[in-house]
Amino acid sequence: MSDILKTSNGDIAITNNSLTLVTGPDEVKQRLGQRLRTFYGEWFLNTDHGITWIKDILIKNPNINLVAGILKQQIQDTPGVLELIKFDLTYDSSSREMMLNFTARSTEGEVTVEVVI
Repeated sequence: MSDILKTSNGDIAITNNSLTLVTGPDEVKQRLGQRLRTFYGEWFLNTDHGITWIKDILIKNPNINLVAGILKQQIQDTPGVLELIKFDLTYDSSSREMMLNFTARSTEGEVTVEVVI
């Protein structure tokens, strides 16, 4: 499988006037990143798709167990992900930051992702 490579700011990567493709573990990592950045209702073709960021996560004193469940489900439902091996979600209430670290086994090998929310 392959997908169109996106840059770190979400733009389509073009090299020598051609689309650049991504394959292997980097493809799965890119899919995970896209999935974790999608807000519920954002995609006009499927308004039931996405994470309930505004309702459940980006609020004062979020329920960490609920947030962990939502994020785990999104990770496990990502095409290419076979199993969630490691999942660590920490919340700093003073800075209101969450740190998500996880490792997933995919059809392309292991993928490790670190995200600050």
